[in-house]
Amino acid sequence: METHTFACFIPHLVKNNKNIPFSLEDETLIHRLKNVLRLESGESILVFNRDFQATFEIREFLKKSIQGTLSACFPHEQKAGRKVTVFLPLLKKEHLQDALYGLCEIGVQVIQLVHVQKAHVKIWSAKDQEKAEKIIISAAEQSKNFTYPHALS
Repeated sequence: METHTFACFIPHLVKNNKNIPFSLEDETLIHRLKNVLRLESGESILVFNRDFQATFEIREFLKKSIQGTLSACFPHEQKAGRKVTVFLPLLKKEHLQDALYGLCEIGVQVIQLVHVQKAHVKIWSAKDQEKAEKIIISAAEQSKNFTYPHALS
């Protein structure tokens, strides 16, 4: 029986072509891998950033880090001739979150938020931008669609 492979977004990955030691030091990620997913030494996860993905094999859990080996680095697979752009009106909070999540799951490359006259939401702040990016990254982790949208404004 095939086991599920978890995927995690790591913005500071360095592309390599061989096995290199790597340390994860993000407290939230450590908690998630150790206590929520209950991963153990010897197990692997997929890690990715905007440009490429790799396999991270866990060697040991320390108090403030996870030590392991980063290997099998390769760029994200781009679908030839397929670039989908969606113009999305600013919706109320929950509806916008659902729309962003769904659009990322299906592989949309560009999401352009549009202010429309009848929208209830009039202002798009830096805090809203940050939240939207977290939602998109979460959707990419869940769906393993690592070519998540590049533009969101």
